[in-house]
Amino acid sequence: MNIEQKLCEELKISPATLKNWQKEKLIPPLPAELTGDYLKQIRQNTKNKLSSRANRSLSSKKQTLHHGLTSPERKKLLSSLVQLYEASKLTPEEAVFSLCYRCLVCENLLESSFLSDTFITRQMLEWKKSLEEKAEASKSPLNPSLFDAFFISNEDDDLIGAFYQSILSLSKKSGSGSFYTPQSLLKDIHIPSNKSVYDPCCGSGNILLKVLSKNHQPDLIFASDIDEIALKICRVNLVLFFHNPDIKAKIFYRDFIFLPDKELACANTDKTLYDYIITNPPWGAVFSANQKTLLKEKYPLLKTSESFSLCLYNAFFSLSEKASLYFFLPKSFLNVSKHKKIRQFLLEQNCSLKICDFGNAFKGVVSQTILLKLEKCIDKDWKNKERKIESSAGIIPQESILPPDYFIPLFPPDKLFINQKLLERLSYITLKNQAIFGMGIVTGNNKAVFRQKKSDTSSDSGDSDESADRVALKKEPVYRGKDIQPYQLSETNLKIQFNRDDFQQSAPEKLYRQKKIVYRFIADHPICCIDEKGCLFLNSANFFIPSQELNYPWESIVCLFNSSFYAEYYKNTFASLKILRSHLEKLPLFLFTQDQHKQLKELYDKANSDFPQKNQIQAEIDDLLRHFLCPTSK
Repeated sequence: MNIEQKLCEELKISPATLKNWQKEKLIPPLPAELTGDYLKQIRQNTKNKLSSRANRSLSSKKQTLHHGLTSPERKKLLSSLVQLYEASKLTPEEAVFSLCYRCLVCENLLESSFLSDTFITRQMLEWKKSLEEKAEASKSPLNPSLFDAFFISNEDDDLIGAFYQSILSLSKKSGSGSFYTPQSLLKDIHIPSNKSVYDPCCGSGNILLKVLSKNHQPDLIFASDIDEIALKICRVNLVLFFHNPDIKAKIFYRDFIFLPDKELACANTDKTLYDYIITNPPWGAVFSANQKTLLKEKYPLLKTSESFSLCLYNAFFSLSEKASLYFFLPKSFLNVSKHKKIRQFLLEQNCSLKICDFGNAFKGVVSQTILLKLEKCIDKDWKNKERKIESSAGIIPQESILPPDYFIPLFPPDKLFINQKLLERLSYITLKNQAIFGMGIVTGNNKAVFRQKKSDTSSDSGDSDESADRVALKKEPVYRGKDIQPYQLSETNLKIQFNRDDFQQSAPEKLYRQKKIVYRFIADHPICCIDEKGCLFLNSANFFIPSQELNYPWESIVCLFNSSFYAEYYKNTFASLKILRSHLEKLPLFLFTQDQHKQLKELYDKANSDFPQKNQIQAEIDDLLRHFLCPTSK
């Protein structure tokens, strides 16, 4: 590993970010070896960037999280517990132990003197001894009675887990890809009491608390995690849930991603199999370069180091016959190309799939959420039968999920205006290899670039004695993604001096100065217009320049991409909050007649000039496209 790779791993940044910071002179010349003083200097230089939302893996911010707590009294109790912890000198683990101790004592499941001979007493004594040894080594006293002033009743709401989440730094949760699962997502999942259930990424056990019944057989409950403190909370939570100090659910440490070779799910035929596996696996867990290499060697079929894909793969091989699996996954699982191998793997198995769309279900997480339900089948002739995927919007024929990417739509394609049958019936081309794509300018520090100075507010008088150098540095308008409206650019009050050397990233200036089609980068469907004036754009806007060989009118492209049909098709096919080049290159450009293109051009010109009436004009464009593509439809 070279010095750049070591530095990226130490700071948890990408090579591209390192390059940008070097360009901004935030990174001193690289030494032969990394030292503490050198890293300290970098962290000081990049303090704001490292603690920003964009790099939350190094953020030390905390926030009280009322996950699973519904009543105002319960939320107030949690806030009081967190405040008392912050005023103490206890470590997070000592505070969690103290809270577990108090919750058990209040429910008469643990004697304050630890004299009873029960399973949970032995576990708590062992934990207490471990903490006392750590406290003695650090010469800080253990205070298990920190919360003795509170009477804490059990309401099966994972109060202890919410406390633990609240006192953890954001970076610890982000680095592991770990976030709480809202109980509203679990209300329709019920596990039969005589079936084995396993949560391989259990955390504090909040999922189990919501899907188990009080009469579930404890020896059929399995839970694992890589967070030892969370596992202890899970054990206490189940004791509280069943109100039994001798409850012995099988709770154990296990890294469900870095399984030892002898435990690799696909290779081990003697492992324990489960009737139900339900979990919220880590999404986008941070791995070092060496770990990523190791994971790709361990899972050559998947060709990925994405944490949720690896967990899903291992979970499949841990299911018994006719078993069920519930996985909470980012919506990108359905349609991002880097996840195509795990999609292909599941689609080639003897199982049924159901997908529920929950949207933005996780607080503080931008990614949208789905629940994947998989049921193993025992039909030996399944390969010769028609198979379907059930979604919350209807039935999706598996035959419509095609290689090489195996995108899984959320809506049945036949319910869309633009569907597989239409694409098979009509001729079309695409932008693939037929356009130059470019990105907007990445300044690296928008606040500094657009900070108004007195010299900037003076009128642009165009004095004759103005020097050539001053003219060369004159500021000009620059547009953001939100300034791009269908068919038109709105006004902007931002101005910038184009000097490519000052920016972190930008396209060659000659591309900005050309006529081009610009589109919002952050959106759930294409929103675009034609820039005739060679304007500048920030990186919330991207653009493309169709080639002459494409021989397709730009106005028709913009009419198609802005239409309600393409919005629907895009959302269903890609379900992405970012408009990616790879997506645009897959959108069909139907081969209209010259007269049809002329009609679209007339409406485009109308939309471009009569902006206040854009909704009415868009409806006219949609009607025209419907007539072109499906003349018999109404």
